[in-house]
Amino acid sequence: MLVAFEYDPAQVGEMEAGAGALIQALMSRGATLYAVSTQPTGPALAQSTLETLAGQNNYEYGEGYFHLGYVSG
Repeated sequence: MLVAFEYDPAQVGEMEAGAGALIQALMSRGATLYAVSTQPTGPALAQSTLETLAGQNNYEYGEGYFHLGYVSG
């Protein structure tokens, strides 16, 4: 499942809860996740969310989820 983190630090308060709930739901269903962002600060936000929830759901980087980073455009 491709998940795009398209928000910046100014929007974290509004977006993080929704993003976390979505990632949690996908992980609880065993989905393989691929995270990407077209926002320069998006990869750091994605990494924080993914690492937190991966630990809670026994996901490992490179197996259950992949962080593809920043994609310009």
